[in-house]
Amino acid sequence: MTALIFLIAFPLAISLLALLLPHGVPGKKIIGTLSNALLCGVPVYLLATTLDQGPSFYRLDNDLIPKVMLLLEVLISAYLVYLSVKAKRYLPVFLIVLQLLVMAGFEIVYGHEIRIEHVLFMDKFSIIMALIIGIIGSAICMYGFGYMPEYHEHYPKVKDRRNYFAFLMYLFLSAMFGIVFSNSLMWLFSSGK
Repeated sequence: MTALIFLIAFPLAISLLALLLPHGVPGKKIIGTLSNALLCGVPVYLLATTLDQGPSFYRLDNDLIPKVMLLLEVLISAYLVYLSVKAKRYLPVFLIVLQLLVMAGFEIVYGHEIRIEHVLFMDKFSIIMALIIGIIGSAICMYGFGYMPEYHEHYPKVKDRRNYFAFLMYLFLSAMFGIVFSNSLMWLFSSGK
């Protein structure tokens, strides 16, 4: 279970680090390379050690996780509404509000009755998907980060947003690992208990 939590939490930590560290910090490239190596190596480790086992279910006895997930969903929704209004695109605003209303309605009517025993799940397919996410995601990050300095040499007027790009890429990898190992749609899409 430690490897599963690592694969979800580590890219999240790296994404926050990428957002907070100023551009041009020495050693940032080494941190990125080591992070990508770990994101490729841990799924390979899971493949080598657990592929011959059957499905495994894991409990996380923490009531804070559903609340944090709901808070993150609301914050992301608010940010998307802000971007949509700023761009004068109102269909996404309607769809986001509709989704939040459905989610809140479900929580009010059924959410208190649902108990999730095992929020994390690992089987052969999820290990293979983790390999794909780790290897291809890391390759995309390495290629993108290598491409950006040359791009900014050719287009110096374009604002340098490498930190934001790294933040989004590693946040995406964290979310993908979370989706692959999640055993509950309630854990993914609402504040299931």
